[in-house]
Amino acid sequence: MRKTISGNAIDKSLHLHQMLCSMSLEFLRNLLLFNGAAMKPVLLKILQDKILVTTFKFISLELTENDLYNSFKCRSNMLELIFVIQTHPPIRNATPMSFFIEILSKFKDNDHELELKQRAMEMLRSVEGMLHCRKDPIHFPNDLREFRDHWLFNEKTVK
Repeated sequence: MRKTISGNAIDKSLHLHQMLCSMSLEFLRNLLLFNGAAMKPVLLKILQDKILVTTFKFISLELTENDLYNSFKCRSNMLELIFVIQTHPPIRNATPMSFFIEILSKFKDNDHELELKQRAMEMLRSVEGMLHCRKDPIHFPNDLREFRDHWLFNEKTVK
């Protein structure tokens, strides 16, 4: 007599794998966030490459019910991990901005969870801030005396 695996056992196994995936991604994120400065650059680059390849694979596929990354928590932790890789200062090998923007855009456009779409849009806005830093507007005075007075005033405040 042949044993068959019931649907309940498969669901339980998938749920356990998704929990393990989620916890692993969260661990990686925390590892990079808190110990990224102490890690060797070669190891950081290897981790970054593996994470990017995995992310590109799963965001370019149509996820089915039995996929590991169909879990909200897995996708959320992957999004947060990618963000840490890009924005955390000790990680010297930052992802090329075009890859990072592509990943966030795919999350924003293709994910079926509204919360992940909104988080990806927030991250895209922060990327905009990284690319185009805000600076004080340049003020061109109409009168030369105004220009002179402005610089004299600033010179006094600096001293």
